[in-house]
Amino acid sequence: MRRLAPLFLALLGAACARGVDGGAPAAAFRDSVTVETPDTIDGFALRPEHGAVLRDSAAWYLLRRCSRREPQGVTAVWTPPAGEVRRMEAALSDYMLEVEPEFRERMAFWEPAYRADPGVRDSLTVGFRRQYAGFVAEGRRHIYVSFLPAEVAERTDFFPGVVWSWRTHAEDVCDGGPAFFGMEYDVETGRFDHLDFNGAV
Repeated sequence: MRRLAPLFLALLGAACARGVDGGAPAAAFRDSVTVETPDTIDGFALRPEHGAVLRDSAAWYLLRRCSRREPQGVTAVWTPPAGEVRRMEAALSDYMLEVEPEFRERMAFWEPAYRADPGVRDSLTVGFRRQYAGFVAEGRRHIYVSFLPAEVAERTDFFPGVVWSWRTHAEDVCDGGPAFFGMEYDVETGRFDHLDFNGAV
């Protein structure tokens, strides 16, 4: 797997991480659920320990994007049950196959080798953490999926005096480039749309 740290951790020096001081009480970010999903799904291996469902205030905060499209018309948040998350993950596996070419092109803007690198698929699965937030828009239930690099997610020094964890804090890195991206899942149709990537400074 290609390591993302040399490129994207450098970008974070100019990025504005807003995971705590965006308005919601810090205590609310402790309200999260670890997702239980199959170890392997056809196409992409989606490891259960790499996904977490955020609830309540943490879910609201995940929906507030800094430098990419955020879900529109949100009226409420909800907590997807484990079965719903498993169905979403299965659909996500197929969707990642569809968007892999676009991901390669986006990443190649920073590092041309990504355009033909066979390790990209590993990077998309093992090299990322996923945060989920259930939301309601126009009366329909959705799940927002936010990807962030593992080597960024595992850092705990974003905020002085705060123990930051990607499982309990909603990430919102401003800028940072295409290693930060997300999409929306429609529970009724079982389809994804609105794939978008962070901008860069």
